[in-house]
Amino acid sequence: MVLLLDLPPELFQLVVNFVLEELSAAEASKYRLTCKPFANVIDDDLVARQGLSKVFKGSDDMMTRFFTAHGGAILRTRFAVRANSH
Repeated sequence: MVLLLDLPPELFQLVVNFVLEELSAAEASKYRLTCKPFANVIDDDLVARQGLSKVFKGSDDMMTRFFTAHGGAILRTRFAVRANSH
């Protein structure tokens, strides 16, 4: 039996990103506690790929802490995308 963490990193990331599409940001952030690889992929997904409305949906304390830790990366990513599209 192949375990999820035994997959190549690129495939692991695709699987986790597929699952994250179905979850709210607050639900996804709970899976960060599973292990370091999950936390890394989820952080990357929330920072780089998800719409800000999904990241800030609700007033969950976990999202506040997430933004406190990753707000700079979120804003840099958003401004870099916007600057590159002009």
